[in-house]
Amino acid sequence: MNEFAEARHSKQVRQELLEAIHGAGAFWMFRSTIRRLGIEKNSHRFHEEALAEIARARAAVQVAAHGRREERDGFHTDRNREVRPAARQG
Repeated sequence: MNEFAEARHSKQVRQELLEAIHGAGAFWMFRSTIRRLGIEKNSHRFHEEALAEIARARAAVQVAAHGRREERDGFHTDRNREVRPAARQG
């Protein structure tokens, strides 16, 4: 929430959002403020982009730690060994 608020170009919008995220009920106040300001879509887009960045960073760490992973015919391969999906239970 703080990063979204800090990324706003308008000083007034930024200040309102920063004030909303303090104290009891901060999440509710933040959501209410973005709705009132008409920037709810911007908030959702910002959140989705942040999650995508986290996913890219995690993937980079996995590649660095375990080598290149490729998916082929439903199986994952790591360098020279093939990792098959776990057997289904039930």
